[in-house]
Amino acid sequence: MLCSDSDLPAPPQEALDALCLRGARLLSGPVWAAAEVALAAPVVEAVALQGGRIEVFLRTPAAPDEALCGVLEDSADLEAALNVLWSGIDAILPEDTARTADATRRGP
Repeated sequence: MLCSDSDLPAPPQEALDALCLRGARLLSGPVWAAAEVALAAPVVEAVALQGGRIEVFLRTPAAPDEALCGVLEDSADLEAALNVLWSGIDAILPEDTARTADATRRGP
């Protein structure tokens, strides 16, 4: 896991490990499986409220082993943050994977 924010001290490794575990559970655990069944569609985003912060996790079906996480203040504009994070994951993933991810977000 990479962590970057020049204005804040780096969180302890234990906090990063817990964040990673929450993301893995939300994007691959029983809640995720139930959501996919209920929605009849791939679940590619998860949002958690934790300690006065908003944690956002993104994953594309084309790259299920990869995820991107953003930790936001509780006053953040979630929709704007999601747009920035999706742009980030699209930039990180190979072009064909990013295209698949974009189509999944927008639907058929």
